Amino acid sequence: MGRESRRQAVRKNQTVKSLSRWQQVRQLMLRTSVIAGFVICVGASAYGAKHVYSLPIEQLVITGATENVPADLIKTLVAPTLAGGFFAADLDAIRDDLERIPWVYRAAVRRQWPDTVVVTVEEQRPIARWGNQGFLNHEGVFFVGEQSTLFELLPQLWGPDSSAPHMMRHYQQVESLLQDTDLQVVSLEQDEIGQVNLTLDNGIGIALGAEHFLQRMQRFIVLWERHLDGQHVARIDMRYSHGAAVTFRHQSQLALTAVNELSGEEVR
Repeated sequence: MGRESRRQAVRKNQTVKSLSRWQQVRQLMLRTSVIAGFVICVGASAYGAKHVYSLPIEQLVITGATENVPADLIKTLVAPTLAGGFFAADLDAIRDDLERIPWVYRAAVRRQWPDTVVVTVEEQRPIARWGNQGFLNHEGVFFVGEQSTLFELLPQLWGPDSSAPHMMRHYQQVESLLQDTDLQVVSLEQDEIGQVNLTLDNGIGIALGAEHFLQRMQRFIVLWERHLDGQHVARIDMRYSHGAAVTFRHQSQLALTAVNELSGEEVR
C-alpha cells in the first residue's frame, strides 16, 4: 500500500470515530430531553391534579321535601365536610350524617361539575304517633319527633318498645278492614301482657285480646254492619270465640251477640 493510500485510510478512520462520538452525544442529548420532558409532564400533572382536587365548592343545592328538616340545619351539618374541596369532600360521610337526623328517611349526595354539590332529602312519612316520644313511619320504624298540633289527627299507637312493627301491622290491617265503613282508628294499644284494645273515632272501645287479631276484627266488621251501626254503643268485647259482649251507652244492660251460648266461655 502506498503512502497516499495509508493517509486516506487514517482520515477515514478518524472521520468514522468522529461521527460515532457525535451520534453518541446526540443519543445522550435525546435521552436527557425525553427524561426531562417526562419529569416536567409528571410534575405538571401532579400540580394540575392537586389544583383540581382542591377546587372549592361554590354552591350547595338542596332538593326534596324539607318541611321538617330546615335547610339551615343541612347547610350547617355538611359545611365542615365540604370545606375540603370539590373532589376531597366525602359524600358518603355527608349522606350518613344527614340520615342521622330523625326526620330524614333517606338522603343522596352527588357532585355537579364544576363547583356544585347537590343534596336530595326524603323526609320521614309519619303514619301514626307512637306514645309521646315520636312516630312510626310507613315501615313501622320508630323515629323521634315533636308531636305538634300538625300531627294530632294521626292515630295514637301504644305498646312496649319492641312491639312497634307488630302494632303497625295491626293498624294497617284495621285500616284496610275499615275502608268501606265510616269508622276510623283513634288509638290502638297493646299492654304488657299482649292484650290489644282499639278506640274508634265514634268513641267505641273494642277489646281484641292477645290472639286471633285479624279474625276478631273481621267478626267485628260483620257484627257492626249487620247489627250495631247506628246504635249507641260504648264498648265491644270481641274476645269470645263465637260472639261478642256489647255495652250500650244509655242502658245499664249488657247485650250479648253470639252464634253459640257464651256462658262459661273462656275469654283471652
